Amino acid sequence: MAATDTVATDTASTDTAVTGTTGTMSTTSTSTFPTDTATTGIILVTPISVSLQNDCAKTVSVAICYKDSRGNWITEGWFNVEPNKSSPDVVRAYGRDIYFYAYARGSTWAGKEGGDMTAKIPIKKPDQFRAFFGELKGDGVQTVPFFGKTVEEGQSAYTLPRFTCD
Repeated sequence: MAATDTVATDTASTDTAVTGTTGTMSTTSTSTFPTDTATTGIILVTPISVSLQNDCAKTVSVAICYKDSRGNWITEGWFNVEPNKSSPDVVRAYGRDIYFYAYARGSTWAGKEGGDMTAKIPIKKPDQFRAFFGELKGDGVQTVPFFGKTVEEGQSAYTLPRFTCD
């Protein structure tokens, strides 16, 4: 059962659906991580509530890299989203650029090597983790390409595009 990598318009949100496989997804912004640019250098007073939506028939495990209230980059995983369910308010991000990596049995949602808004970030599968950027080390740690999204200015809630798969 293979899925294809596509990006489809989602009229219910301000972004696009994410279809996964063992491939990649690229985004269209020009920010990089963790370089401070017009959006990544800003620490917001009001946090952005980040939610996840899974339209896949499998449980999707998601890792997120975001800025905390002190402006530190935090990488946290795994948020397990059951099939056809959502997980509201999984993190509160204080920066507009947020990075994601996800996997399910037979599918992966990742950044595109060399692509815009792609960042290589350490993770630990399948263990739960929460760490400042660059502090996750040791056995079982691997670096993977996360895909990034820039939340529109003034938006206080963001739902990552629905995870879909075949």
